[in-house]
Amino acid sequence: MKYAITEIQGSMRPIYGEDIDTDRIIPARYMKAPDFESLGKYAFVDERDWFRKRGKMHPMDDPRYAESSILVVGRNFGCGSSREHAVQALLRSGIRAIIGESFGEIFRGNSVSAGLPCFTAPAETIEELRRETEKNPQQQVRIQVANTQLISQSTIDLSMPAGMVNRFISGGWNQLGLLRDAQASIDKVIAQLPYMHWQFAGISPERPS
Repeated sequence: MKYAITEIQGSMRPIYGEDIDTDRIIPARYMKAPDFESLGKYAFVDERDWFRKRGKMHPMDDPRYAESSILVVGRNFGCGSSREHAVQALLRSGIRAIIGESFGEIFRGNSVSAGLPCFTAPAETIEELRRETEKNPQQQVRIQVANTQLISQSTIDLSMPAGMVNRFISGGWNQLGLLRDAQASIDKVIAQLPYMHWQFAGISPERPS
């Protein structure tokens, strides 16, 4: 349970549009970054620039949503390429959960592996959440992962496949963390495997003559 994600708290940020692909979330030119830490500032960077040039403000730049941690998106969010950088860019920008009508399959899989829960809801619910957020951008909500519910002024049912829910609430999503935690057990098993120690047993790696 060390890495369990059971509840997400925070305010919401609406992102408008359908079929927002991973290249719009983070353009390919930023995939050359040496690590994921710097990717947050590039989330939706081209769209944000497009808005600024027209005297408008993208939701990612809107100060009303500066502290938000939950994205509310439309249909087929994260479609397109399989780049995990899209998920990482959102995580590094402070997003801790996404609620959408539907998601690109690979994007959603990458989100599980990164610890970013993606919940689905009907189009009417998405629109209701957007309206609620625009009226009160600072309103705090809670998402309970185990029963897939959002609690605000009322309780709203969300959806997520049971297998994904289990990975989040059990901490099983963090495979690297679990592997590191098991290092002592791994070392013990390695010590018992003779073929891992051939160099100390007088065995030559050369082909027999």
